[in-house]
Amino acid sequence: RHCIHEDKMTDAITAFIKAQSEMGAALKSAKNPFFKSNYADLSAVQSAVYPPFHANGFAIVQIGGADEFGQYIETRFIHQAAAPDMFTSRVYLSCKQGDMQALGSAITYARRYSLCAVSGVPLEDDDGNRAAGREQPQQPDVMERAQKLSRFIEKATAEQLSGMADKANAVISDLKGVDEEFAARLEFMWTTRETELGL
Repeated sequence: RHCIHEDKMTDAITAFIKAQSEMGAALKSAKNPFFKSNYADLSAVQSAVYPPFHANGFAIVQIGGADEFGQYIETRFIHQAAAPDMFTSRVYLSCKQGDMQALGSAITYARRYSLCAVSGVPLEDDDGNRAAGREQPQQPDVMERAQKLSRFIEKATAEQLSGMADKANAVISDLKGVDEEFAARLEFMWTTRETELGL
């Protein structure tokens, strides 16, 4: 956003950089039952982020909202010299409709991740030396879905292919973080199959 005087925004950016430099890694203080590893929960992230940013003139606000894409939590870092301009991150909620417990968990998740996204807080792994370790438990699932998509493409009808487009894009997008070559091959297979079916 660029509605304020340039020197005020420069002050805000300078303060933001200073706050980040003062912010240590968030401590792993909660247990993740799915990955069987520690992770920094919302309270731990807040403890790591709030003090240095408050000390450097930032107010941190997290609000809920909704738009055409769904419900979300938006985190705003507003500097005293730069208001109303702000640094923001928006995370959309994903949970079963009507399940208040699931909604509460989704809100906590969104608050945590949007707070991390704006601040840039580093989250340490259990042994403190493998940033990619958190993602490894997800890889087999991504590869399994990619293999299923590959088999699907080979036999899909035009109607089936059209109906699967969004899910296929999601699988390929996830796969790019694990195996870019396989992802590119799936994209080529998809395009080729569309041509064969006259889509």
